[in-house]
Amino acid sequence: MRVMNNNVLNGKRIVTQDGRVVGEIESLFVDVESWRVTDLSVKVRKDVLEELKLKRPFIGTQIIRIPTDQISGTSDQVVLKPAFSGMTYEGGEAEDAIELKPLFGEPNDDKGKDEKRDKKS
Repeated sequence: MRVMNNNVLNGKRIVTQDGRVVGEIESLFVDVESWRVTDLSVKVRKDVLEELKLKRPFIGTQIIRIPTDQISGTSDQVVLKPAFSGMTYEGGEAEDAIELKPLFGEPNDDKGKDEKRDKKS
């Protein structure tokens, strides 16, 4: 098992599979029952805000919340599973965060069809 200190992760760049820099890690969310990191709090770059049609705050930068199950790996930067074009955002309530909801699968992907069908129900 590989263990990292929070100080090592803070400030690391977050990039998508296609190499697009989304932002950098601000903090971690931990489930205190299982003691596992569940989400990353990420400061989004200003150019990315515009492309994703997120509001730019008057002071500071927008923070998004990325579930750790959407991370494919980490080294000198943290790499997300989806490509930039496959990302969409939905508003979250916790600390004005926005939770990452990547859209996976191609139109012919059976898993994607099941998820769409479940949402309509």
